[in-house]
Amino acid sequence: RSSHLKTKVLFIGSLSFDQNLKAVENIIKITSRLDKKMLTFDVIVVGGPLTYVEHLINHPIVQKGKVTFVGQVSNDKLTELYGSSLIGLLPFFSNTSLKGGQRTKALEFFANRLLVISGPEGVKGIHGLKPGKHYLLVNSLDKMCAIIDKCLSEPQKYQNIATAGASYISENYSWETLTKDYVGLIQGSISKS
Repeated sequence: RSSHLKTKVLFIGSLSFDQNLKAVENIIKITSRLDKKMLTFDVIVVGGPLTYVEHLINHPIVQKGKVTFVGQVSNDKLTELYGSSLIGLLPFFSNTSLKGGQRTKALEFFANRLLVISGPEGVKGIHGLKPGKHYLLVNSLDKMCAIIDKCLSEPQKYQNIATAGASYISENYSWETLTKDYVGLIQGSISKS
């Protein structure tokens, strides 16, 4: 599919972690604000267990179908979701403690050529990423709403950022690159002993 037809926003995370629940609560707020602008989009939340979001199932924006909780999915379904999504959302801000999972989500979003929109905590620890070149950085829910609005309205304008992010991650964080660096590190320590 061409990117101008994609209107899905994707979030992936284990819902048993507090930082992911906070991110989902942020997603509900963001989606509620954007829905008032009559934009065509929906947010897919992948991850479980769904018992952790029972308190959100009756939220009007969920009932309206703008946010869908799909639980855990197969690899095939996940591949399909990546292929049909425009944006990988990382709504992690200073009030969200940093855990390792956010970096994994970010790397997966980049590797699947999604346009990554992140709060400051979402890509922390992925060295060399440049906001505005590889991903879009926002520091508040208001700014996240504004940039999602722009990206949904003119996705082709932001495609180069998604492509640059994917290329950067492929060049610097692929298994091939990481294992080459690791093997070099081990060989260096062996030769010193």
